[in-house]
Order: sequence, then structure tokens, then C-alpha cells
Amino acid sequence: MGNEVNVIGHRAGLHIVLEVKGYDSEQLIEKARQHSIKVYSPRNHWLDPLQCPSSYVMLGFGGIDGETIEEGIQLLRQAWFGPQHTYGQKSF
Repeated sequence: MGNEVNVIGHRAGLHIVLEVKGYDSEQLIEKARQHSIKVYSPRNHWLDPLQCPSSYVMLGFGGIDGETIEEGIQLLRQAWFGPQHTYGQKSF
């Protein structure tokens, strides 16, 4: 997803936290849900939930093979940024 997304906590096991620049996690969660993709706010897992950045979302990938993960990331990109997205442009 280019410079639009930073990977946070890439050594977190079966989950990964993403920072999606310029977006709120609730927007991202809803857009993903509309495309039948589940992403979560990491707020409930934060030591102080009020300190969790609003642009962070959490993805789980336990038990999913690499090809399915790749397909899921492409679907997520479309859900968040639109099918014609070029990096750096927002669609919602």
C-alpha cells in the first residue's frame, strides 16, 4: 500500500498493527466490513486505550496461507482507497 500505511508491531505474532495515515480506525473498520473483511481497533489491547492512535488498525492472520493473505491485502486496499487508487490520493 505504499507510503499510505506503516506496519507497526510486525513481530506481534498472529496479528499486525497498521497505521493508515490520515484516516480514523472507525472509518477503516467500517469500509473493510462493507467488503466482508474484518479489521479491528487495537485500542482494547493497549495498556492505556486512550493513548492508542486513532489511525491504527489491527489485522489477524493466524491460520491463513500466504496466497490468501495477499488476496486479502488487495481487497483491503480496494476497500480503503478504492479500485482506482494511486498512492497518495484518498477516496473517502
